[in-house]
Amino acid sequence: LRGVADGEVMEPPEGAEEAIALLEQVALHGEDGKESAQAVKLMQSAHLHGPLAAFELLVKLGQWSADENLELRRHRLPVEFAPEVLAEAEGLGWQAKARKGRRWRGGRVYGFAHHGRECDRALSVRRTLFGYRVGVHFASPALLEQGQGLVEGTARERAASLHLPDRLIPMLPGAVASQCRLAVDEWRPALTVVLRFDRRWALKKWAVEVRRVKVGQILEWESAAGSMEGRPWERLHGLALKRRERRAA
Repeated sequence: LRGVADGEVMEPPEGAEEAIALLEQVALHGEDGKESAQAVKLMQSAHLHGPLAAFELLVKLGQWSADENLELRRHRLPVEFAPEVLAEAEGLGWQAKARKGRRWRGGRVYGFAHHGRECDRALSVRRTLFGYRVGVHFASPALLEQGQGLVEGTARERAASLHLPDRLIPMLPGAVASQCRLAVDEWRPALTVVLRFDRRWALKKWAVEVRRVKVGQILEWESAAGSMEGRPWERLHGLALKRRERRAA
């Protein structure tokens, strides 16, 4: 370890894995970890001092990167999915109620995303005889079959997707997310909130339904406002602002 710290190229000796584990202990928790006595002895033998020295040595050993996210390692947060979870994710199909859901006929559906032809949420507005019908459509992994429960169990453990400066650690495998997203010109199951307003935009009814939704156009978040001009959208936006003010009050 002393040789590596001095820039020399060294062959890993016997017990190298144990030594690396002790270095990680010091880099993450200082000298107060559960194996602190061994870690301190190792550091002293190599004439190394403190967590920073242990961190820099792990970088030189090629175990960590110079930008290693220490919080992920301290809390042992999983970054990858287990092979069996990925395998189950590839084979999941839609539940019967999702496959048989009625098609949404409540006006042109606009999806919102940063790029691409798929999205996680969409919106539609249609004028009716008595007012307006608004549909808010969400891509929903809950509409997939459970399988052996490995994907659901993993999602429960992770609880949320982590959006970090250097990476995204998803709650669900990519195969699940891509299958559930709403797509342009393709009918896909969605969890739809149906809102019915009168002509003065007073809310009269609402319901949560499983529908099959086909997105007509994907709008980028940054430019969506300019693409949705017109009375229904402006009135809906005004209503949203008023309700937000009411909640804040």
